[in-house]
Amino acid sequence: MRGTRGYLAPEWLTGVTISDKADVYSYGMVLLEIVRGRKNSAAQPQSHSLENDSSYGNGSSSSSSGWEPRQAYFPLHALEMHEKKRYSELADSRLERRVTNEEVRKLVKVALCCLHEDPILRPAMVTVVSMLEGISPLTEPRQESLNFLRFYGRRFGEASRIEGSNDRNEFGFSSSDKLMSCMSAQQLSGPR
Repeated sequence: MRGTRGYLAPEWLTGVTISDKADVYSYGMVLLEIVRGRKNSAAQPQSHSLENDSSYGNGSSSSSSGWEPRQAYFPLHALEMHEKKRYSELADSRLERRVTNEEVRKLVKVALCCLHEDPILRPAMVTVVSMLEGISPLTEPRQESLNFLRFYGRRFGEASRIEGSNDRNEFGFSSSDKLMSCMSAQQLSGPR
């Protein structure tokens, strides 16, 4: 198996048969990065909420002076903003007044469809292109197949908080080692 953490489709880790829909999942992650203008996970001040973090597009910032890094998982934030129909807050702030809410809505909806946990529910790439070009109508993302983002987003944040601690046991392992996958680097990055 070969890939980058955060871009690998869930089926890579569950042993389900891999198909071209694994690449559709990765494309959905890239679409979200295009919307945001940066990687889907990044260190954020601990005192910020996603709604108050200017890196998520609304321009306000926290008044706290302490900066304790934690990881923010943008796909989860995108799902939450999709549920609230607040798409413009997801756009890269550098695109201000150059992108419409409708354009952001289209990209986010297509990206979320690509991120469905069940590969069968993900659109084919020809359908993705057709939706982006406006030839086909947008498909509504299925919430029940995106709930894994909530779990993964929370675990992503937990792992980063634990990684920040230097507590090691008598064997030299930090508590974050318990959250890491059992897969070796060779399994993740070896030849296809």
